[in-house]
Amino acid sequence: MSISFGMCGLGGRDKDFLREVERLDWLDLGALCDLNEALLEEWGEQLGITRLFSRYEDLLASDVDFIFLSTPPAVHADMTIQALRAGKPVLCEVPAVASIEEARALVAAIEETSCLYMMGENYCYRRDIQAFKRFIEAGGIGSIMYARGSYCHDCRHEVGQWEQEGVRPWMARYEIPRYITHSLGPLLMCDRPATGVAGSYGS
Repeated sequence: MSISFGMCGLGGRDKDFLREVERLDWLDLGALCDLNEALLEEWGEQLGITRLFSRYEDLLASDVDFIFLSTPPAVHADMTIQALRAGKPVLCEVPAVASIEEARALVAAIEETSCLYMMGENYCYRRDIQAFKRFIEAGGIGSIMYARGSYCHDCRHEVGQWEQEGVRPWMARYEIPRYITHSLGPLLMCDRPATGVAGSYGS
């Protein structure tokens, strides 16, 4: 028996990740949702998906088992909360929220509905991070008192493309202070529960 999910938000995502989905015989892409009906039809035709929704409410009312959100970051929290309150578990692209207020509202919705929620921070599942996690769990370094992480993204290629072709790179659509999960996610996964978290950023 397979688990079916509905994907919402097609404009900023290519189809490469679906190759991984196809390797899992227990997971099925059951429906697509996007405001852009032309893009929706294109994806549906290419992927052989017949259940296409231009209204998010209709996707939530369908019988898919969970929702995968790949929409713009500014609406992640609101759309996640809508799905949770509709009884749908959610896998959401990073970042989960855009403010402390949204974070509190998201946590409240998760606790209120008891639905499963996961932010899709891929760095947590890198082989080196997983190996380090196992090393910690085996007692390899004792009790962790303090941990610090950093993340640096070489944007020169993307910025050059932006200047030459007018193609806006993905990082230009994020507010840098809110995109901290590549460094923070693995730390929290390897050392839970944390008693405190602090952050800073530079440009």
